[in-house]
Amino acid sequence: LALASSASGFVYLALLGSHLAGREGARRRGLLLAAGGLAAGAVAFMDARLISGIEYIIAQSGLEQAAANADWVITGEGRFDRQSLHGKVISGISAIAARTNAKVCVLAGQVALEPPDFQKHGINCAMACMSEGMKLQHALKHADKLLAKTAAEFAARYL
Repeated sequence: LALASSASGFVYLALLGSHLAGREGARRRGLLLAAGGLAAGAVAFMDARLISGIEYIIAQSGLEQAAANADWVITGEGRFDRQSLHGKVISGISAIAARTNAKVCVLAGQVALEPPDFQKHGINCAMACMSEGMKLQHALKHADKLLAKTAAEFAARYL
């Protein structure tokens, strides 16, 4: 059986698995995309149950309890852009901060958003570790020092 693309292959696998295992949920779009379709196979053949990754991390880490006693929650991104705002990690952290009245700061390699764009998503500040014109290779090589410098700038400005 030749398939036109890997995406159609995942659809075929999910539908086959759904049929064989009686799991209609394997047809859901999210299952077909998560981990390259791995979730669909796990649900269909291994009786797996899907949970939100960020919700699991939040529960296991005690982040919500910690945020309840914090003024700031600091998170990181390689590149903070529009896609980040719709990602599960930033959304989960913003939701916790809103419930606990903590502020959120994103420390990122690069920030590609203006404050109004991220503030409406519950992010109070975003700071870039890379300066204008800095080469990516330099930033990657010195990421630890650049992050420490940016964190110190955050502390001086907001704490």
